[in-house]
Amino acid sequence: MNTRLELIASGYGLVEGPRTETRPDAGPDAPSMKGALWFTDIRGGTVNRLNPGGEVETLVKDRPMIGGLALHADGGLIMSGPTVVHWKDGQVRVLLEQDGVNSFNDLHTDAQGRVYVGAIRADISDLRAEPDPLGEMYRIELDGSITELYGGVGVSNGIG
Repeated sequence: MNTRLELIASGYGLVEGPRTETRPDAGPDAPSMKGALWFTDIRGGTVNRLNPGGEVETLVKDRPMIGGLALHADGGLIMSGPTVVHWKDGQVRVLLEQDGVNSFNDLHTDAQGRVYVGAIRADISDLRAEPDPLGEMYRIELDGSITELYGGVGVSNGIG
């Protein structure tokens, strides 16, 4: 079996957090985004959406280190970076921030809608070095409270 790859977008520095749009359409007058591909560019500080018609839209600009992305049930996005935020129509609501965290990386949700996200406290500019200090794994509860699940995480990656 041969697999054929197709280039769908280019020019990005470090693509992360790919998610496909599975939410119902926004309404009868809104264009359908079902099937759209959302992704981040960590180096470029952007969140982008490849629409079903093939057009790439940049929706978030100038946000450093966005490694994790999830679509929110009420619209908008949950994204990582220096903090974990809910972004909707350009408005930002901080869900999680911790002193000493350089960035939050990958994140994922569970069936109840809680968000799991890893914190990076180390300077990871040299990925060959042992990360120090170590970070943690957090869960953002539905009521907005935060649960630290465990510590001792070098570089959180691959949660999504």
